[in-house]
Amino acid sequence: MIEISPNPSTSQAGGSERNDNLRQDNHEVDNEDSASTASRAESAQHATVSDTEPELTVAEASTSLTQLAPAATESNPSNDVQLCTRKRARDGLVKQAERMIKRSRIVNRAGDIGDNVTIPIPMFDRGRGDPRNIIGIIVDRDENDMYRIAVRAGVLKGKYSRNQFDLCTQKLYVMEDVKSDVEVGLRQAVQHESVCGGQGFVECNCTGRSRCEVNRCKCFKAGVKCNSRCHSNLTCNNKS
Repeated sequence: MIEISPNPSTSQAGGSERNDNLRQDNHEVDNEDSASTASRAESAQHATVSDTEPELTVAEASTSLTQLAPAATESNPSNDVQLCTRKRARDGLVKQAERMIKRSRIVNRAGDIGDNVTIPIPMFDRGRGDPRNIIGIIVDRDENDMYRIAVRAGVLKGKYSRNQFDLCTQKLYVMEDVKSDVEVGLRQAVQHESVCGGQGFVECNCTGRSRCEVNRCKCFKAGVKCNSRCHSNLTCNNKS
């Protein structure tokens, strides 16, 4: 049997080749590690520089935006059209308000002290048999064209504007016919001049010969005359 011995020169050449490959691989790995380390150091340096840079304040930012605004406005012609449209709309509203005021002054002529006026009475302040208006006299007018009006019961509370009453063509009352030393509400003034007790009817059910002559009678106690709803429309001494 023949034994074949390995060639020592061939084995030595293969070992040297493997060693060269290992050295080359290690060198490439070292190069990659050094490159990654350098990139990390560079990024850290940039982050440090950006952290040390001063940030813009709110005032500086607004100033910069204000400086850029004219350039944006000049570059966008639609803003000029919008401004012109708004200006025309404002001028139109002002002219309309002036026309309304002029028309109101023509229709609602200003009243003078001593003029007779009629004030509309709201439905919830008057009875079903009361008139729709109450007559009064202008006793005061201030610089804002607000009026104080007096009626037979006294001076009405609050002030009235010109569109809240109408001027009478004739003088039905004079200053001696009204009270100017006491202040009353509109409902109280209407009740004072009402013939049926003001808001809501007052009715009684008195019986007997002397009915409606004492304070047991609601109408007599309230100072009003008996009406058709009282004591089944029978006659009494408190009817007009």
